[in-house]
Amino acid sequence: MSLDVKTYSAVSSALSVSLTGTDIFTITGANGVDVRVQEIRVSGLATTAGSVSLQVNMRSSANSAGTSSAPTAVPHDSNDAAAQATVLAYTANPTLGTAVGAIRAERLPLPLASIVGRTVVFEFGRAEGKPPILHNSNEVLALNIGGAAPVGASLTVAIEWTEQ
Repeated sequence: MSLDVKTYSAVSSALSVSLTGTDIFTITGANGVDVRVQEIRVSGLATTAGSVSLQVNMRSSANSAGTSSAPTAVPHDSNDAAAQATVLAYTANPTLGTAVGAIRAERLPLPLASIVGRTVVFEFGRAEGKPPILHNSNEVLALNIGGAAPVGASLTVAIEWTEQ
């Protein structure tokens, strides 16, 4: 990757997810720029040990409704303009946008709060192939937990992307 590429990160820490959660974290593209997702990292814990299914889905239309917050998009270079992509972290399920399909899946064990758990890392485009590219404000990459989470699940989600 060129050093001239605008690169951004956003993090949602201690994201309380619904027991019947669907999309919990999304990045939406922007018109006039290609948003290339490089990496998504997920870790967590719960008050009742268990696990959660993680699925990274492409959507051709954005989610609506739900309860969300917008984690700060931080540029890796202070000379770069503000990010154009939009990142949302959901604590109440949105109405899901149109699914294109799943591109990655993994199961994340969630230990009790006093135990250090594992981190799932979805890397894209670092070796062979293209990363997911969002070409406009209708395209979304979503992290979904498949409608089931242990009691007291709290996740940390971090994402890195470029804009060209």
